[in-house]
Amino acid sequence: MTKLNHWLMPLLLSASGLMAQQSGLRGPVSGLVYDEPARAVRVMLGVPGSSYLGAPVLADLDFAAVAPNGRLAVALKGGRLTLVRFGAETATETLAENYPTPSLASWAADSSAVALYGTEAGIAVWRKLGIAPEPARLGNPAPLGLVSALTLEDGARSVILIARGEGNSAVYRAAEGAEPALLARGLDITAIAASADAVYLSDRGAHTVSAVRGAAEVSQIANEALGVKDPVGLALIGSDLLVASGENHELVRLNPATGELLGRIALDFAPDRLHRLTLGADGGSPLYSLKSRGQANDPLEVLDASRGAVFFVPASVE
Repeated sequence: MTKLNHWLMPLLLSASGLMAQQSGLRGPVSGLVYDEPARAVRVMLGVPGSSYLGAPVLADLDFAAVAPNGRLAVALKGGRLTLVRFGAETATETLAENYPTPSLASWAADSSAVALYGTEAGIAVWRKLGIAPEPARLGNPAPLGLVSALTLEDGARSVILIARGEGNSAVYRAAEGAEPALLARGLDITAIAASADAVYLSDRGAHTVSAVRGAAEVSQIANEALGVKDPVGLALIGSDLLVASGENHELVRLNPATGELLGRIALDFAPDRLHRLTLGADGGSPLYSLKSRGQANDPLEVLDASRGAVFFVPASVE
């Protein structure tokens, strides 16, 4: 049964109006994003290339993650973890009380499930979010090292994670009812991406991108010879693997099966991430954040994946 949280109600009424009355926003809604420096979920207004972040629809949050479809989010405030369903009649449902603040989140591609990780709570997954949320625990991998990245696999029964130790890092698969399974080790693994038949990882220390298939069979698919220097982010976009190369200030597009170079996108800044942003109900092009932000007024550097174009989104909170 849906429970309305009183602390969310004023902003939820605003969110309902924003999502339902796009014509009054001086342009279409591109999507919802969690603005971590502002501790708020905000609407991205306008079309790619002429967008800006609007006023918060949820504010004063301890943590939040918006689903790929832009219609769902999980939000934490004061220990209460809430599922938010945006729409003309936006509603909330409490998922957990007294929940420790997570540090990482990963959504299923179809927005039906979300995984959260924190050092205190470990890995928790909620499935069937569009129907009736079903919780599951995948254990706590904290003894493996500092968990720096998390990717929920298809079916939402397992996650791929990066655990960092002194002078090295490793990639594991954590599944329900099983101990974490080691997939690969590296010098400085910083990003992962998963498909149905492979896990891809980037190693900043070795300047490589590798694929793990089968029983932890690791094969290198790209290195400095292809312009992969300081690979800080990975994303599977359609049938391509995109690599954010920090030192070269570019995005490198690869064939994930062969490592063949398919193209490059030059940048005028050094990317430090390749994180999927969410879209509104119009189901437009996938958008990706390319650079972390230290202040709420810092703009977003955004990739429009379908057009191969990069633009910045002003984020003034004044």
